[in-house]
Amino acid sequence: MWEVLSIIIFYFFALLQNSFFVYLDFFGAVPNFIFIIFFLFVFFSNKKSYFKTIFYAITAGIFLDILSINKIGVSVALLIIIGLLIKKMQSLLKDQKDAHPFAYFVILFCVSYIFYYLLLQIYFYFILKYILISFNFKFLFEILYSLIFAIVGYSIYKNFIIKKND
Repeated sequence: MWEVLSIIIFYFFALLQNSFFVYLDFFGAVPNFIFIIFFLFVFFSNKKSYFKTIFYAITAGIFLDILSINKIGVSVALLIIIGLLIKKMQSLLKDQKDAHPFAYFVILFCVSYIFYYLLLQIYFYFILKYILISFNFKFLFEILYSLIFAIVGYSIYKNFIIKKND
């Protein structure tokens, strides 16, 4: 059941990202809702739930690839790597009373977002022989814009979904 629901959520946010938010850019930057939802799902899933992480990576990656110039599978592979690295980093973090601290969320989100775009840059440079993404102010605004929505998603997930499941 969670599989179908997650696909619907990814689909809804893919439509939102590519229809409505294209017109609400912030210095040319648009939030990457698919990556945000992927990160939220992976961050809040069980530390040992590698199957869910791979499922989320495949689902989000397919939507990212369909809605971009990438070949199908590029974002899937990159998100699998990032998702497994997030799970590994979470398993290395010290267990605390709060299993999902806000500071870890913000740091992991920013690092994961930058790593995703860095891997995409490497793909574009070595495979396609051109540079598509540049690390400039637009990229900084894209991270900040996405981070704002990720923090909202974090608050909703933490205050409503996790409390409901407890």
